[in-house]
Amino acid sequence: MKSSEVTRRQARIVKKRLEPTREYLIQLRRRMNKRGFHADDELMGLVIAADLAIQSLCNYLTIRSREGPTAPSAEPPSVGISKRALEIRDRQQGNR
Repeated sequence: MKSSEVTRRQARIVKKRLEPTREYLIQLRRRMNKRGFHADDELMGLVIAADLAIQSLCNYLTIRSREGPTAPSAEPPSVGISKRALEIRDRQQGNR
């Protein structure tokens, strides 16, 4: 199986199961900061790396749950761009 075959439903389920772990890691980082762990401490580094990895995975699954069983598009959907701006962009791309 490939990631492009993951359905929206499957992506939502996995993300929902990961969210409590992500929340735990966020709380753990805060507690470690309050206890005075240094940024270069080995344990702190591993906790940060785990948090960032799960955050990245959750972000990917969020995209997958919106776009369905196809790979995420190369060009993200335009947000906040007016119809007129899109027409101008399309016209410019046609002139190239």
